[in-house]
Amino acid sequence: MTSPTAAGTPPEVTAAEQEAAEAADLLAALEEKASSGQDVTPRQLAEQRELYRFARLRADATRRKADHRRTGPRPAGDQPADPQAV
Repeated sequence: MTSPTAAGTPPEVTAAEQEAAEAADLLAALEEKASSGQDVTPRQLAEQRELYRFARLRADATRRKADHRRTGPRPAGDQPADPQAV
């Protein structure tokens, strides 16, 4: 297990959030290039959007895992009902 940073955020969460922020910045820069008339293809924009979405999903998952490690599993009464268990 990794130790939290000084602010209490585990380093893997900080890194994942940073990757998502960088992907967002790259997407914004590419969109700006397209807006200013520079050569940008729809495929380039779509690929960067997907990379950003993936980075955001990874950051969210990393944070949830870190929170789970910190707080432990939820009590059984807090688990969502399994619709298959009828």
